[in-house]
Amino acid sequence: MSDGHWAQYAELTGRCFGPIDMDLEIPRRHGLVCLALLDGQVVGGAIALPFHQHFGGRVVPTAGLSLVCTAPQARGRRISARVVTELATALAADGMPVVSLWTATPGVYRRCGWEVAGNARGTWYPIDAFRDAPATDLTLVPDPSPEAMRAVRERDAARWNGALLRPGWWTAWKQAGGEDDTVSYGFAAGGDLVGYATLRCETRRPWGYDLAVRDLHAPDARTLQALSGMLSEHGAQAERVHFPPGVLPPDPDFTWLLPRHRAESYDWYPWMLRLTDIRGALEARGWSPAVDAELELAVESRSEADRLLTLVVTGGQGKVHDGGRGLIPITERGLAAWYAGALSASRASRLCLLRADTTALQSMDAMTGGQEPWLADLF
Repeated sequence: MSDGHWAQYAELTGRCFGPIDMDLEIPRRHGLVCLALLDGQVVGGAIALPFHQHFGGRVVPTAGLSLVCTAPQARGRRISARVVTELATALAADGMPVVSLWTATPGVYRRCGWEVAGNARGTWYPIDAFRDAPATDLTLVPDPSPEAMRAVRERDAARWNGALLRPGWWTAWKQAGGEDDTVSYGFAAGGDLVGYATLRCETRRPWGYDLAVRDLHAPDARTLQALSGMLSEHGAQAERVHFPPGVLPPDPDFTWLLPRHRAESYDWYPWMLRLTDIRGALEARGWSPAVDAELELAVESRSEADRLLTLVVTGGQGKVHDGGRGLIPITERGLAAWYAGALSASRASRLCLLRADTTALQSMDAMTGGQEPWLADLF
């Protein structure tokens, strides 16, 4: 890719999305870029960012698609679909069996094998909702070390499907995109950090500010109560606390802990998932160690080699064998949603994304271990 083509793509992203508040050179250096050319001019493109995500308590090598765009004069030619399909194929060859993306147009990606894995929602709470939180024995730690916060984040991420294991360049990328004006507070027990929050002031007019929580890992009631007490101390000037999309899980624990629950929420885009290498994805994921199962799948896949597969799960580890009787017909989309924990097998069956008898559905429901999907990071 020439510098000239890259400059055209950078200009195209601004035309399609408005001003891009990020340093595009960082994803260019670390990601995989695919551009579509028409008569020598860039008319579409996307970047695949390599990272890892947690599924079933295990870390799976994945990638996230970002800045997928098509020039207005070239729309209607399925350029974006061809770009993301090319990227998915290349990523699978590089050992990344799962690809994620955020999108406002899920129908476009469903045609390419993606399915919704989770939803994000932004929420404002009035700051007085955090008053009167019970006192805790945790110590407030201003500006905890990045290493300590990373350890907390990685411990917490293992509880969720889709939670990102951020690569080393992630923080520099986000800071270059305008998140360098944040401050962090940690909560420690016995000298060990057990949770943290990263905050940013969002100016309100004619005066004051909203307190925006940009990053949060508070894995239990004690940490959430300590966070509530810290947030309430900003009540002299801040009227509201803003949790932007993704920062809170879809069903936040705050619901059961706040002494005053008055929230204003807004929906954001869903994130979607595709298994680019079905065998690799099923074997990389963690499964419930309490369930041993054998699933003879008939996958509606673009690859003839992936049509009949048998997944054998023992001790939380999956192994895929070629062939089988195809007793469980399942769509590529249904497989992705079940993999992510977004749909139970029973619900996917009701939506005609798979077919199986009651015994098989019960096994599939139990295999995923009940972990919920949550992708807090936007890209």
